[in-house]
Amino acid sequence: MNFETLLSKLAVQLSSAQLDSIIESSVFLFPAEKIQLQNRSSEKRRKEFLGARLLRNQLLIKSIISYDDVGKPYLQDDPNRYISISHSGETVVLGVASFNIGIDIEKPQNKIHRIINKFADEDEKNLYSFGQFSATDWLTFIWCAKEAIYKLGGRKGVAFKEEIQLLSIDEVEHNYLKISGSYKHSAGKTHEVEVYCLKDSELLFALAKFKAEP
Repeated sequence: MNFETLLSKLAVQLSSAQLDSIIESSVFLFPAEKIQLQNRSSEKRRKEFLGARLLRNQLLIKSIISYDDVGKPYLQDDPNRYISISHSGETVVLGVASFNIGIDIEKPQNKIHRIINKFADEDEKNLYSFGQFSATDWLTFIWCAKEAIYKLGGRKGVAFKEEIQLLSIDEVEHNYLKISGSYKHSAGKTHEVEVYCLKDSELLFALAKFKAEP
């Protein structure tokens, strides 16, 4: 499985850029966004803000990117499309679809072994036993998948270990996994989710969507 095949299958647009190559003067911003940029004092945060707008422009989307009360991004002038944004190191990724999505990218690091028990139980850690991915890759995929589900759900205060569960691996290829899981909404209702995970070079990518829109 590759990105082009997966995104075509899911009807999702995805674009990425390297933050260190972004030139501020070359990125179109709406007037409100220029003000928002001025309020970001950190150079990294400014680059991330610009990176998302650069990708929006590349995808020919003519709408301000705004954020709701819990920080979930949305297209202010295009309510029929959903977006999700992720950063890792110098990479920024923007996903766009006609349905709600959450995306996350991560670079596998050994420190995942020290913190895995904070957000995953034994069943989740033992889900994968196929051999195509290293232990570090798989544990990072757990975090990546749960972070994507968290962004999909769009509420604060989610307990990753108890309220976001990875239940089964449904498809496996040499660089690809499809995972089924569940997400507990604040009202106590549980929604079924599916997560599409890919490894590309040194980065892991996860895209989460609801099996049926809530």
